[in-house]
Amino acid sequence: MKFILFNLLAISMLSIPLRINKNSEDDKILWSSTKRLKWDDFKGMANDTLDTHVAQTQGSIEIVRTEIYKNIPKITLHCYFIKSLSWTKVDDIETLNHEQLHFDIYELFTRKIRKAFNELNRKNISDINEYQKVYNLYIEKCNAFNELYDHEVYFNEKKQLMWNLKIEQELKKLKDFEYIDI
Repeated sequence: MKFILFNLLAISMLSIPLRINKNSEDDKILWSSTKRLKWDDFKGMANDTLDTHVAQTQGSIEIVRTEIYKNIPKITLHCYFIKSLSWTKVDDIETLNHEQLHFDIYELFTRKIRKAFNELNRKNISDINEYQKVYNLYIEKCNAFNELYDHEVYFNEKKQLMWNLKIEQELKKLKDFEYIDI
């Protein structure tokens, strides 16, 4: 069983949220069901041009390893919170919980990509372009989903609770595609 390792530069770089090992390890927090964000994790400078925003979470869905086994790409993805690009102007628990859900949404879409890659693997799809298409599609959906989340819950506690439940349920449905750091 021979594995060939290579850096997957064929996957295009998108401004948000894709990063391929761009940030140093101490600038990133790997998503974990047991670790919640805290305000000390937000190290970036507040963006004063976004006057209605009081905080921002920058997530990243990174390709950390690609192996080719029997001509089939086996791609490992991680979901990260990027400290230096995340910021806050406040320190209340409601806003922190809102920002945590953005990070959870990044994880949700990381799992969706893993599931889709798994399906391509199951079908013995060897064309890396097919993986790239799937990846790009889910990155676009992740961005749109995060925007929808902000739009729907802005100053609406009831909607926030609904989104919390929705994302929790979706993460549970995709539990098999959670990365477990050993």
